[in-house]
Amino acid sequence: MGIGETTLDTHGGSPARRSVLNTLLLIMSIAWRNLGRNRRRTGLVASAVAFSILLTVFFMSLQTGSYAVMTENATGFLAGHIQIQAKGYAEEARLETTFAGVQELLKQVRELPAVLAVTARAQTYALASVGERSVGVQIMGVNSAAELVLSTLPGFVVEGSYMGLGDPAIKNAQLEGSLSLNGEPLTEQVPAYIGSVLARNLGLALGEELILLGSQKRGGIATLVLVVTGIFSTGQTEVDRALVQIPLPTFQEIFNLHDEAHMLVIKGRDISQVGLLRRELNDKFPGLYVQSWFQLLPEIEQAMALDRISGYFFYGILLVMVVLSVVNTFIMMVFERTKEFGVLLALGMRPWAIVGLLQIEALWLCLLGIALGLVLAAFVVFVLGSIGIPLGDNAELMKAFHMPDRAYPQFSLIANLISPFFMLIFIQLAAFFSSIRVLKMRPALVMR
Repeated sequence: MGIGETTLDTHGGSPARRSVLNTLLLIMSIAWRNLGRNRRRTGLVASAVAFSILLTVFFMSLQTGSYAVMTENATGFLAGHIQIQAKGYAEEARLETTFAGVQELLKQVRELPAVLAVTARAQTYALASVGERSVGVQIMGVNSAAELVLSTLPGFVVEGSYMGLGDPAIKNAQLEGSLSLNGEPLTEQVPAYIGSVLARNLGLALGEELILLGSQKRGGIATLVLVVTGIFSTGQTEVDRALVQIPLPTFQEIFNLHDEAHMLVIKGRDISQVGLLRRELNDKFPGLYVQSWFQLLPEIEQAMALDRISGYFFYGILLVMVVLSVVNTFIMMVFERTKEFGVLLALGMRPWAIVGLLQIEALWLCLLGIALGLVLAAFVVFVLGSIGIPLGDNAELMKAFHMPDRAYPQFSLIANLISPFFMLIFIQLAAFFSSIRVLKMRPALVMR
């Protein structure tokens, strides 16, 4: 055997490595047993850690659940998860800025596995008149059947039905190619879904006529006679006084668009994967402009970011309170065990080894609290995520906006990782700064 060679044990590595491992295991065992010497103190500190983990994970899960509801409610109104538009339409929404081949594009998008539903829309502005009253409105051509899946707007109906779909007489007339309401033939008229404020401003009632006057894509005059088959109320005055939805084929015919539209609105199967779907659509349709809800509704993302910051501030205060209690506990621990540390120093144990022992004790204490806190948090989130948390006086308000009247916490992997991680780091730091007093101890003095 040459100089510098080491005999290796095939089962446990070199003797030196096994010796270090055995020493580490021994120290960890001693540190664990030390926690049992004062079970009341150990229980109090572990309970404080567990309670902070429980609160942090629960409130972060509650935030995650509220963000999911907020996002689905905002995107489900009109924006959708993703929109495909002609380039330039986002900067200036003009009737002329369209893309052709709508039916083929719809077919290609539907074939993507990540897409749950897709529809085409076209929109412009026109003059709406009833008798001597006239107001400017936004006309939106939609596919009513697809809108029932993609949009929550059909659910805001207060009179009639959405595009006549809920009225058997209207539905049968649509299938037969002629439209009638209350026995009155509506030749060359189409159903309209209008806002309640617009109906009030124009003095319109269900079944009455609305005349539109606008400009076609190629400069001609577009005129259209509608019959009000549904009135909606969203609580958003800007929408309720200006929006009029009509069938997309009628819009294309009246405004001379042929097989053209202004946007494809897409709902994905998983909103968390919208970024991946957007990149896939960008690669598939390089000549078009693809926007996710982040670009379409930046105010929603900003509101959630602001709420996250306020939440982090609360979590930080909670963390500081727990860390301060740990600092106090370890300072008292060092004072109470002064003679013990003096004996260990007299026996030849190095000061840094004692500090390391205290760090391992803090580690065990923190892990014990984290494990208990995560188990409690998982139970609470699971139970409340199933039955929900009643919102009390706000329930009716939430129902009015077609939002759940209960808050549902949602499991968050980030919450279950971030909170324990920072708790572990800061408690280790607290234990370290509390135990550096050991470095200044002199065995002859502290043993007296």
